[in-house]
Amino acid sequence: MIGKEAMRNARHTRLMMDDPLEMILDSALGATLQDPRVEGAEIYLLDGETGELTYSCHRGLSEACVKEAEATPVRLGEGIIGFVASTGQPVFVADLPQEAGFPREIPKKEGYCSFYSLPIKSAGRVCGVWNLFFRTQQLSSRYLNWLAISAEFMGEVLEYAETVEESNGR
Repeated sequence: MIGKEAMRNARHTRLMMDDPLEMILDSALGATLQDPRVEGAEIYLLDGETGELTYSCHRGLSEACVKEAEATPVRLGEGIIGFVASTGQPVFVADLPQEAGFPREIPKKEGYCSFYSLPIKSAGRVCGVWNLFFRTQQLSSRYLNWLAISAEFMGEVLEYAETVEESNGR
């Protein structure tokens, strides 16, 4: 007999096969959490018409953390995430609990020590922001650079997914 969890996962997988963008985002976050330093990850995508970032997906974060993120609007230029989206420059926060530019309280209360917000770029424009949460403050610049390169690759893959969706008439 197939359990409810297995059926839900099968339905989710089937939906993802129909949506290349969702499949790519889910795969990227799954790969991110293979790194033992990363405790949680989330992606915001930029709505070019409204100029707002939409909370798109996450992995490793509590339900309360996700609900708070979904309820907190992010506009270009506002807070760390909005700054990253508007400038295209990554921001590493070594002491998240003391950071005023990060308005969400639940990640701070749940013990995340540091936070890395990276732009996801496609064809020279920012199309989203990839946020990573850590329980350590000690991350090497070499590691942070590697993550920045990964974000660039993610942007190229997202551009490809958008092209596939457009060619499929979505």
